[in-house]
Amino acid sequence: MKKLLLFFFLLSISHSFSQNNKEIKALEYAHMEIEIPSKCKAKSKYELLDCNGFSAQWLYVNQEVLKTTSEQLFKQFNKKTISKKKIEVISFGATLKGYLFTYKNKEHWNRMIVYGTVNKQPLILNVASEDELIGFSGLNTFLKKIMKIKT
Repeated sequence: MKKLLLFFFLLSISHSFSQNNKEIKALEYAHMEIEIPSKCKAKSKYELLDCNGFSAQWLYVNQEVLKTTSEQLFKQFNKKTISKKKIEVISFGATLKGYLFTYKNKEHWNRMIVYGTVNKQPLILNVASEDELIGFSGLNTFLKKIMKIKT
């Protein structure tokens, strides 16, 4: 677990340094280019931070570690939650499975973490919202581009 967290930390640092010197004009999601929403800034081609009350990031992994890594993230984010609810979303025709996490402490944003393979790319999608998951149920315009909640 510690090795996994160290890996994610080092990965985020490397992305930050590699992207700092150039303006990011579009996001890359599962081999597709997606326009950055107006009034939002991307931290990398794989991450929007505090964009109108939500943040989104996705991590590419290989198929062998997709489920194991996701389960470790679920355990990590499950700490100090009010609720944990199973969810499925459709992203460009692929079903992603995971959980919605609601937190007790308002300092922690509520989260949706799902995983699956989109456009032959295994990935983990982490969406955070500062509100009571309204950002997930209403889905803002950016999220509508990449997913819809399976009902």
